[in-house]
Amino acid sequence: MQAGIYNFLNFLSLNQQFSIPIFQRNYSWTEKQCKQLFKDILKVSKNDENNHFLGSIVYLKQYSIVVSPISKIMIIDGQQRITTITILIAALTDFLFKNPQDNLSPENLISSYLFNNKEKGSLRYKLVLNDVDEKTLNKIVENLGSNIKLNFNKDDSQRIYKNYEYFRKNINDNNVMNIYKGLHKLLIVYIALDGNDDNPQLIFESLNSTGLELTQSDLIRNYVLMDLDVDNQNYLYKTYWQVIENNFRDKKPKTFDSFIRAYLTTKIGKVPTLRGNDIYNNFKEYSERFNNFEDLVKEIYKYSEYFLNFAFNEEKDNDLRNAFISLNKMGYDVTRPFIMDLYKDYDNDLLDKEEFIELLKYTESYLMRRFICGIESNSLNKTFAKMYEEMMNLNDKYDLNYLNSFKTILLLKDSYKIMPKDNEFMNHFKEADLYNIRTKNRNYLFDKLENFGFEKEPTNIESYTIEHIMPQTLTEEWKEELGSDWEETYKNYLNTIGNLTLTGYNSNLSNKSFKSKQEMKGGFKDSSIRLNKYIRNLNKWNKEEITKRTGRLFKLAKKIWPYPKVDENILHQIKVEHDNRKDKKIPSKSEKLRREYWETLSIELDKGSHNFYPGKISFNSFYILNFKKESCHISLGFTPSFKKIKIQLYIYNSKELFDYLYNQKEQIESELGEKLIWDRRDDKLSSSIFIEKYAYLNNKDNWDKLIKWHIDMADKFSDIFLDRVNEFES
Repeated sequence: MQAGIYNFLNFLSLNQQFSIPIFQRNYSWTEKQCKQLFKDILKVSKNDENNHFLGSIVYLKQYSIVVSPISKIMIIDGQQRITTITILIAALTDFLFKNPQDNLSPENLISSYLFNNKEKGSLRYKLVLNDVDEKTLNKIVENLGSNIKLNFNKDDSQRIYKNYEYFRKNINDNNVMNIYKGLHKLLIVYIALDGNDDNPQLIFESLNSTGLELTQSDLIRNYVLMDLDVDNQNYLYKTYWQVIENNFRDKKPKTFDSFIRAYLTTKIGKVPTLRGNDIYNNFKEYSERFNNFEDLVKEIYKYSEYFLNFAFNEEKDNDLRNAFISLNKMGYDVTRPFIMDLYKDYDNDLLDKEEFIELLKYTESYLMRRFICGIESNSLNKTFAKMYEEMMNLNDKYDLNYLNSFKTILLLKDSYKIMPKDNEFMNHFKEADLYNIRTKNRNYLFDKLENFGFEKEPTNIESYTIEHIMPQTLTEEWKEELGSDWEETYKNYLNTIGNLTLTGYNSNLSNKSFKSKQEMKGGFKDSSIRLNKYIRNLNKWNKEEITKRTGRLFKLAKKIWPYPKVDENILHQIKVEHDNRKDKKIPSKSEKLRREYWETLSIELDKGSHNFYPGKISFNSFYILNFKKESCHISLGFTPSFKKIKIQLYIYNSKELFDYLYNQKEQIESELGEKLIWDRRDDKLSSSIFIEKYAYLNNKDNWDKLIKWHIDMADKFSDIFLDRVNEFES
């Protein structure tokens, strides 16, 4: 390796040809970067003492069998700066041809910095870019000094010609000399690598360039291709990698990175973080499993096809594509690694289409039931990262098919990974505010309710809006129709599913009376919306009718998002083996008593509706009621002597959350009607806020009272703390 400081224009004027390797990303500087460079050049031109440091240029000398005085240089880092300065010199040359200046020769600029003047053919060009970039740059430099008007089109590099036009527009008689002077004051640090002794890849990774940040896929592409000889680089890039990148080109920025992240998750069983270069580092580790990079690139190529087929609805089979479209409307990207593995097996004839579609349906059901029940989605990326592996383990051990394995796994999930049962799903479906939710979730919900069973002739709900049947602003006529308890009805039912429907005439319906909403043009009786069929012939709209419609919609919801059912004997066997792995020892009398108490309490919990959901029943002295938060949960418990029962808000590792709540101590205790014990536990990560009560658990006659206290206090804890935790996290 050789390194030093060099004047940039002197460096550019040497008998060299700079080439950008095929694996490097295309030219990507925007007007923003060009504007800053232009500003820096003008600024340094006005100071006779200072120079401007442009950054580093790292290159590798290439050895050629062709005898030529021109040295071929492969740029490892610095492409964006070299290309931009070349574009600026071309724009300056164009200006000088059209606006001659004393002591400034456009011909000298061309022969010194744009062409190797004595060479012919491809060696003639100072800078050789990739693909479209090269064609567009050559079009510019070949026509300098001619009267030909350049026409750029969609086949040209947008960045190259737009930046060229930017510089042309900003060069004028007042600044042309300063630009020329400033260009001569640009310095670089050059780092010349020896291919035999230096590792270009390690040096490339260690650079902290002043250019645009490299994406994880940029780093991965360079890692795969950089150490190969030119022929292999060209073969792998043009046969596989370029095809992949072209397929992602019209997608949102960083979609390719998202694919690589999902692909890696399927391979390593964990989700690479978005911090730093974690995706890249995990890829390098995974790549060591391959004997050659061609096999690795072929695998990435195949998985990219799977990804695009399901994630962007490019699947050719209509039934499967419709299933993908339905799942994608939910917007849960965390499922992608799992779906990609399923698609791989489908592609290899290990999974048939019908079963694949059923797996997608139950994936929707799992996600939707959790959403309706307000269970946070933070943990889903880890859940789906392991889902396929868990399925395969069950397949092998119990000889189950894909679908029954998946259903069994969903039924075994507990705590914050749980799939809500019908009872919990029903309670939340009936009572939840389903109007003030994210638009994509609301659209998905009403799309499914409207079109289930009519998929061949679906209603396009995007042309409709959500209508409150009982309006958001009540008139006196509406209050009279709702009855004496109109305030309670309005408060409890306004935004619930039973009071919501679809209409194309939202502004016309507004807060008109129920009868007017039925009879008017575009009203419920005219409506072709299936959700309005039940409403057409009703005589009134009040709490009873809202409740009835809610019940009808829930019956439909259970069909759309079913709870999984499997052979009870197999499920019991798997549960027993699952529990035995955790509880290998024979439980003591006290442990049996604890479990029996929690089982009895669990039955009572199922009878009501709560803002938490039960954890797994065990022999422990505590029973977790998940708070639908990863930061904390409610825990019921009692002391080992069984003389005290307690309830606590257990905070995992956030002293900030504890302090936030402690600052509201007086108000919280006032709302609860009890004094709390506030244990910050400065020597530990966790904290606790709890209350204890003397009780005697050994006497089962007391259990009804103890269970009632536990459940009542759990509801109070949930009501008091949930909003505050949400406020803190927001």
